[in-house]
Amino acid sequence: MSIESVQKDARISIRLESHQKEIIDNAAELNGQTTSAFILDFLLEKARDVVKDHQQTCMLLEDAKKLIELLEQSEEPTHALELARDRFQKKKFENDVWAFMDLSKLPKTSNRKNFYCEFEPFQNFFREYPSQFEQKSLTKVYVALYKEDDLIGGYYSLNTTFFEFPNLKRKLKMLQIKRIAVDPRVIGMGVHELLLLHAMEKIVSISTYYNDIFGVEVSTQWRSADKFYRQYGFKYLNESENKMYLSFKTFKNLFN
Repeated sequence: MSIESVQKDARISIRLESHQKEIIDNAAELNGQTTSAFILDFLLEKARDVVKDHQQTCMLLEDAKKLIELLEQSEEPTHALELARDRFQKKKFENDVWAFMDLSKLPKTSNRKNFYCEFEPFQNFFREYPSQFEQKSLTKVYVALYKEDDLIGGYYSLNTTFFEFPNLKRKLKMLQIKRIAVDPRVIGMGVHELLLLHAMEKIVSISTYYNDIFGVEVSTQWRSADKFYRQYGFKYLNESENKMYLSFKTFKNLFN
């Protein structure tokens, strides 16, 4: 009987305090494992859970019906959204002071570590987001760059997720704008709006290849997000959650 050998050629290094290592060593011993095996098993289980949660969302039947109804509505874009579209297209046509690009094309003169925004989790995500995730297309990150001095004015992240409704035999593909963050130094220049409209335009372009997109989900974790998104027609499914939705039908013709 031959035994296939699996080459282990990847490594993760973690720095931690001595008391933290002692706790982990004790837990591994109690579990009958080496410390390395214990850490690996725990991290893999956690990583699989995170990936599964990202790729697929299950809902209660009542909420599922409400979401499907919301996303299948064909409402006209709000007046605020139409005006925002016009401002966005005008700035693009005039080659305005902002340049938009994906994270991988960010010039070396723009240091991600210097990016600052008022909501620390969004700030830390951008500073620490590994470029290999971008290459694997787990999350796409787009940046608004102030042309004059290569200042990173803000960014947004875009994910794909699926909502699974087994009882309804439905599965909806959604685009998530999980983060929009803007440097306080450019507040008042309409960068939040520019980033949102750039994201919408990007989603419309994606839909030419994937015609089964039902809607967009946004996060309302940051301050003033609720008021910001409401003016463009986004709605809560459940106001106790930090998420709002907009049917793809509502804005798909904005850029045609």
